[in-house]
Amino acid sequence: MEFVPKEITEEVNVTPIHPFKYFAKVGVMILFWLTVFYFVSALLADQIAKVLDPKIEASIGQSLIAPFAAFDIRPQQEQQLQELLNDLQAQAEIRLPEAEIHLVESKDINAGVLPGGQMIMTTGLLDKAESENELAFVLAHELGHHQL
Repeated sequence: MEFVPKEITEEVNVTPIHPFKYFAKVGVMILFWLTVFYFVSALLADQIAKVLDPKIEASIGQSLIAPFAAFDIRPQQEQQLQELLNDLQAQAEIRLPEAEIHLVESKDINAGVLPGGQMIMTTGLLDKAESENELAFVLAHELGHHQL
């Protein structure tokens, strides 16, 4: 038996669709599944948050705030903010969960709340605020996030 090589034709190793169309098709499929994953994970996280034990939530918040809470950069101002936060909670018509404020050294103007009521306020926001009312508004806003 003698080896007879076959003639190579032009369609060998060529996809039947244009590479750009194939790339677009794969890209759309990946985008679709990422979108589905995003919404399903958001729904799942929402359901978990409703049944999460408050002690576990508090421990999560403590672990997330630990790197920031280690530095007491402005303890007097932090104490004044905590008193303002306590006053806001006392004046609320509904019982709000406990919250604790922490100052973070940053020029950014920002504030946020972590699980378990651990609030963060940047020194940039504190320095930029012109009145106690502005600070109270920011704290009340963050309390709303914490409540929900």
